[in-house]
Amino acid sequence: MFISTLEKKFIQGIQIGIKEGKKEGKKEGIKEGKTQAIFKILNKRFKRVPSFIVRSLNSYTDSIALDSLCELAVDCENLTEFKQALAH
Repeated sequence: MFISTLEKKFIQGIQIGIKEGKKEGKKEGIKEGKTQAIFKILNKRFKRVPSFIVRSLNSYTDSIALDSLCELAVDCENLTEFKQALAH
């Protein structure tokens, strides 16, 4: 079967798109998992997480920042301390 250059380019484009989509999906899944872990830790420790903390956490996209916030969720003395870290 003969495949034209245009068809080859089209197939390559689809393959690249699929690869990029998987990469972005994985990145988003990791972010969601870290955010959920922070919520669970805060809920377990303080029984209630105010909605402004939920909104603020959902706006984070940096994986390293979420790692730091997860550690803080475990170590902070209270939600005020956690809230102050979100402001920075």
